[in-house]
Amino acid sequence: MKNKSPDKKQVMIFGAFDIIHPGHLYFIKQAAKLGQVTAVVARDKTIAKVKGKNPYFTEQQRKENLQNLKILHQVILGDKDNPYAVIKKVKPDIILLGPDQKIFVDKLGLNIKKLGLKTKIKRANAWQRDIFQSKKIRAALEANEAGFLLINKPQGLTSHDVIDKLRAICQTRTIGHAGTLDPLAQGVLICGINQATKLLSWWHLFFKSYRATMRLGQISGTYDSEGQIQTISTNINLTKPQLKDTLAKFSGHIKQLPPPFSAKKIKGKKAYQLARRGQKIKLEPQTVTIKTIEIIDFSLPYITLDITCSSGTYIRSLIHDLGDDLGVGAIMTGLTRTSIGPIGINQTIKLEQLTKDNWQNFLYPADKLVDELNKFYLEKLYN
Repeated sequence: MKNKSPDKKQVMIFGAFDIIHPGHLYFIKQAAKLGQVTAVVARDKTIAKVKGKNPYFTEQQRKENLQNLKILHQVILGDKDNPYAVIKKVKPDIILLGPDQKIFVDKLGLNIKKLGLKTKIKRANAWQRDIFQSKKIRAALEANEAGFLLINKPQGLTSHDVIDKLRAICQTRTIGHAGTLDPLAQGVLICGINQATKLLSWWHLFFKSYRATMRLGQISGTYDSEGQIQTISTNINLTKPQLKDTLAKFSGHIKQLPPPFSAKKIKGKKAYQLARRGQKIKLEPQTVTIKTIEIIDFSLPYITLDITCSSGTYIRSLIHDLGDDLGVGAIMTGLTRTSIGPIGINQTIKLEQLTKDNWQNFLYPADKLVDELNKFYLEKLYN
């Protein structure tokens, strides 16, 4: 057992800590704000008794997985027979319970009094509760023929066209994708197969990168070259330094209106369905994050930008708003999604590479997604 720091309160957390995910990292972060954290890992025997099945990882593996995070003061195994024995041994100032933690909670206060301790019991705040569910994660990890296909979507196909083609190849209807690409766009489209569809929302937590080409002097109802185009300016006097100054206004957290022709839902209907019927659409501004925005090519009236942004960002809207700010209008003429989190376009495959006999060989495993998202959040929460 490591030495206690006399300047910090001693905080205890306990649980199965079976398949570590960002929900655990956020929980540990809350505990670390209160003091020096000791994590107590439930024994295999205890989990099997309470949950009716063995954990995914053994108790020793679970202990080592927590230790390898290097964000805890110490990690210890719980007592096989008496779950309160470690409390007597560590004598924590605070026990922080998980948002939904129920096991041994009912009699916890009473047993602390019996031990003669003045330990305070607190409850952690919930975070992304609908996304990080251990049952879904374990199902994705244990299922056969489950994982992600990293597709390089070509221009001309809708994202749903890609799903239809994959359903025919993979012989399953349980397929979804992690973010729509319009027919005009190409690039990284991550598709979940079978039980891995339960983790598709995880990909939305990463930043996404795009290479976008815009044309100044024109506008359209769709904010791109596929709509009815109207030329509003033929004399564009813009310098590269002026563009850089304008781009700076669109960096960081910004408010953005989705395009009227988009898959954004309004009372259960997609915005583009309503727009095509000529109905008036009222879309609410969304807060998005533009992490980086760089000029790649400056050949007026065309400009090419590299953009890294949060999920939910509409590049068409960004270009439309840039054109408005510059006072000349702008439409998007080309878009390539170059990455989603750790997945770059060089790691993707073309649809024509897949067959009914080989598609399983191209699956990106669910446990690799868990590892990559943990790395992302370790850096985000602790650096």
